[in-house]
Amino acid sequence: MAWQKLSINEAEAHPLYGVKGPLRVFLILFVLGGLFGLLQLFLPDPRGFAQLFGPFDRQVHYVDSFVGLVLAVVAVLGLNRSPLFGSLIVPALLLRYFATILIASVFHFEAPEAPSMTADLMTQSILVAIGVGGIVCALLCWYFLRSRRVNVTYRYRIPADPKVLAQANPDPWARFR
Repeated sequence: MAWQKLSINEAEAHPLYGVKGPLRVFLILFVLGGLFGLLQLFLPDPRGFAQLFGPFDRQVHYVDSFVGLVLAVVAVLGLNRSPLFGSLIVPALLLRYFATILIASVFHFEAPEAPSMTADLMTQSILVAIGVGGIVCALLCWYFLRSRRVNVTYRYRIPADPKVLAQANPDPWARFR
């Protein structure tokens, strides 16, 4: 897709400029997730899903909390309308997904089997978790790359008008027709 660059003043005057709608919801959820991870670092024993990992619960919890804090810091940049947000959000989401894969592989190879789950059911549930996480990550990356609001607010650009684009890039083969 072709983009038309805007100056900072033009972007601020654009009606889509700002942190509103689904963008605000996503950023607030990312910040809350990071604060929850920070809170759990100070608890004496890991809570939630980290309890499933037996002797590896603390290490899994550190990885999960660190990635949650990275995503929260990037979200705070977004709430403050920093242009760095546009460059950092997709790598932060991919880091979150790769941490999910790492945690799932630790769970698959190191966690004791639950008495109510067979090995096949555990493998299938881990693959489903990785698949669903991949779909959610892909949809969020697509939103943060293609959203007009994100592009106006953080990247100072809007989709180019096809008429303007056609005038700027005339057909190079027109003279041969």
